[in-house]
Amino acid sequence: MVSNEGLWRWIVLSSYCFITAASQMIWLEFSGIAVSQMVLIFHVNLLMIGLMVSIWPLLSIPLAPISGIFADRFGYKFTITLGGSIMVFFSWLRLLAGKDFTLLLIFQSLAGVGQTFIYNSVTKLVSEWFPQHEQAVANGIGTMSEIAGMALALIISPLLTPSSSYSYLFINMITYSSIATISLMAFVLIINRAHAPQNYSGTSISLNNVIGILRIRSIIILMIITFIGTGIFASLTQWIEPILYLRDVPQIYSDLAGMIMLISGSIGMVALPYISDRIRTRKKLFIINTAILSALLLLFSIRLPNSILYLTLLIPTGFFLLSLAPLALQLSLDIVGPTRIGTATGLLGLMAEAGAFLMIVIIGEIYDITKNLFPSNQWFVAILTLSVLSLVISLLSLTIKETITSA
Repeated sequence: MVSNEGLWRWIVLSSYCFITAASQMIWLEFSGIAVSQMVLIFHVNLLMIGLMVSIWPLLSIPLAPISGIFADRFGYKFTITLGGSIMVFFSWLRLLAGKDFTLLLIFQSLAGVGQTFIYNSVTKLVSEWFPQHEQAVANGIGTMSEIAGMALALIISPLLTPSSSYSYLFINMITYSSIATISLMAFVLIINRAHAPQNYSGTSISLNNVIGILRIRSIIILMIITFIGTGIFASLTQWIEPILYLRDVPQIYSDLAGMIMLISGSIGMVALPYISDRIRTRKKLFIINTAILSALLLLFSIRLPNSILYLTLLIPTGFFLLSLAPLALQLSLDIVGPTRIGTATGLLGLMAEAGAFLMIVIIGEIYDITKNLFPSNQWFVAILTLSVLSLVISLLSLTIKETITSA
């Protein structure tokens, strides 16, 4: 039997997952629509279409620490509600843009401001609602909702916009804005009725507090790990199709590769944190996880005799790679404690967004420089670099201390 308090904590987390998934859906709303259709509707070049997706992560880089401080200073309720309100408001304003692409891009970008305030409040919410032996899996479910939102957007958008018609696109925007609005209303209604068993909201956070967190050695290590880990994931998802194409993998398999990683990764984001909660040790699991990941990437760097083997390798790769996110969040909670976790999460979010952006560029450059060294396996050095970086994460994790630092 689940206690009344236990039931409420999962209801609260579910409402958070709903609004998080909705924000991801709005972010990737136009990614699921064929680029050619967007070009025909708005008569703009490919670069402008790409901005629709890339500008949200760029906005998150400066906003991540600010949103984390908000979560500590004003609490997760206010911060998530603020982020959701910004997202919903500007998502509806997009309908006023018509076929003016510049105006649509502005409103779409401003909607992305709210996304960061939602994401970086998850560990703060978890710390107030969940006992320590359930926090890792709660963080895993919370972060997994981002992946669910991404997948839903890529599935729903093509169905709602089957041709290059603005009327279809208009219905598409109404649908996503409605989903975001309902998710925000559900979160507000649930959170106003629920009463957290612990209350750490309203902590005064100053510049000295932020500097104090940055002086914690284990937090610095986690920031570096987050930078590298997110960069590995972003690089693989960005470059997976050209990697498989140059290894003579049929197009149908290449199209499935990214989805396979996301599905297996979603499972890993819950399964490994669950194991972490059961065995009460995160550091050892983190080390084992990254060591296995390094070995998988090393195998992926070589040419395999069968196309199916690449997809088979991507299943455990996604599983172990995406599970790093909730484990890192939980380790940061164990280190700084609940009163400052929002700020710590914001700092990790900053490194995640920066890592994703920079590593895609770096790995692409490594491929371009080294592709002629191994003509039959042009991505060898680039993927080998990812494997080495994963090993670096494993070595760095050895130095993490799983102790709560006093506020």
